[in-house]
Parts: sequence; structure tokens; C-alpha cells
Amino acid sequence: MRFGRALSGHHRGVTTTTSTDRSGSASPIGDWIDRLSELTVLDPVAEKVRDLVHRAVPSPALRDVLHGVPLGHPAHPVMAMVPIGTWLSSAVLDVVDSVAPSPARTSVSVLLAGIGAVAVAPTATAGLVDWADLHSDQQRIGLVHAATNEVALVLVGVGLVQHARGRQASGRRWRLAGVLTSSLGAVIGGHLATRWAVGANHVEDVPHRAPQDWQPMMPLVELVAGAPVRGRCGDVDVVLVRRRDGEVTVLADRCAHLGGPLHQGPVETVRGRECIVCPWHGSAFELESGSVVRGPSVAHQARFDVRVVDGVVQARVVTVPEA
Repeated sequence: MRFGRALSGHHRGVTTTTSTDRSGSASPIGDWIDRLSELTVLDPVAEKVRDLVHRAVPSPALRDVLHGVPLGHPAHPVMAMVPIGTWLSSAVLDVVDSVAPSPARTSVSVLLAGIGAVAVAPTATAGLVDWADLHSDQQRIGLVHAATNEVALVLVGVGLVQHARGRQASGRRWRLAGVLTSSLGAVIGGHLATRWAVGANHVEDVPHRAPQDWQPMMPLVELVAGAPVRGRCGDVDVVLVRRRDGEVTVLADRCAHLGGPLHQGPVETVRGRECIVCPWHGSAFELESGSVVRGPSVAHQARFDVRVVDGVVQARVVTVPEA
């Protein structure tokens, strides 16, 4: 089952879009990349590609691996090290080879370029699985990022073909063009990951903002088992859930994946564990621990210590050292 698609309204079926003003970028390059988010003409393409990705990777377990759930952070940037690293190394050898030709150096350069080209497929697959569960403005930038890298792959491929035909100088030029294009793709991808917070933990700030002393939440009798309730702990929105065993869980209400409202999601048994499920993209978090049971989230949900005093639920944030 796939959950609400990543449209700008966040909920399934919502197609309205709003203009996002991010004109405060520190450079014209940043402003240019931000403006890609306004290319609504890409939305029909994004919808078709998104549906294709969901059909092509139907296994939740495989999607979790591609998202990077076992790593605790996105797998795509790690996998991207291989094509980027091999292509950059190949480019360095090609530049040196253009000055001082060496058959051995050329062979190594071509081998590295080939390894990078082969590594593009699994890297792109992981990236597309992440991309399919983003908001529509993020997906527009992501499409340009992906298209740029596909162009780079074609250029490198032409360079390899030229080499196979004995046209060494032409092959080097094509491969260098591919590396330059992939570098542009890397710039767009880095901007998407940092400025647009794709793959970031959206509840990292909770231990720094929420109260560390006990806060009264609500009477225990008002909590019904399996029915999430929204509350506040200091300045932080939280979700309270009474579990099947009668214990109460308090988690940050904002989903770690993209900030979805967990209190609007269902409580379900996922892989044998009692979880709250994000209504936006289906991330499932174990109620007892806040840990990720199913992606696309790769970060655990920020949780709170809970106690009941005189029939009133109290909570305080679980902090990290020195937070």
C-alpha cells in the first residue's frame, strides 16, 4: 500500500501549488536552482515517473534498503560516491593523458569511466525511490537533477564508444563533458539535500527545544487505546498514544521524514510491532521506542519520557548528552 503522494498540499490527491519565496540564496546559482521548484510544467512527468517507481519497487523491504533505513541515513548519497569518484578520477587521468599520452593511463581511465557508468543504475534507483516520496516542489528540482545525471551518463557512454573505435582524443573530450555535466548534477543534488532538506531529520531539533522537566499533558482517562491525540510539550507539538498494553507513548508530532502530522495517522501493527504511521508517506514508527519500522523515514522519531501522576499524563523530552 502506498500512502499520500508528495504533492505540494501534502495529502493524497491534492494538486494545488503555492509559490515558495527562497530568494535569499547566497548566490545566483542557488537562486537558479530554487526557481526550478516553480516549474509546474514538470508535474505531469513527475506523476508518471512517481507511479512507475512505486510499481517497479513494490517490496517495502527493498524500498527500505534503498531509502537507507538500515544505515540510519539516505543510501543514495553514499552510493553516488562510486560514479562521481570514478568519473572524477577518470577525468584527472584524461587531463594528464592529453598532455602526456600513455596507453596504460588511458586504459585505467576508461576502466574507471566504465565502472562509474555501471554504478549509475543502482545509484539512480535509490535516488528515485527517495524522490518518489517527496513534495512536488522538491520533485521538480529532483527531476532536473536526475535528467542532468542521465545526460552525463550518455556523454560518458559516447566517450567509451569513441575509445572503442580508436578515437582516443574524441573519447577523452566526451568523457570530460560527462564529468562536467555530472558535477552540475551534484550541485543540484547537494542543494536539494541541504537547502531543501531532502533526507534530513526533521525532528533533530526536538531535544534542544522541548522541556527537560516534567510537563503535564492531559488526564489519562481521556486517552483511548490506539487513538492518537495531539498535544504540546513546551513549544513542541507532540502526539500521545495509549498502547495496547495500557502504557502511554509520547512522540514528536512532526514526522522525521518530511514533517507530516503523526496525530492524523493510524496506529497499526507493522512487521509485528505496534506503530504509528505517518499519513503523508507511510513511515511507521514503533510506539514503544520511536524507532523506524518502515521507511521512507531513515531517522527515529524523537520521543519523550512518560509518567502518570494523580491520573495526569506527564512527559519530558529524552535528551542526548549535552543537548
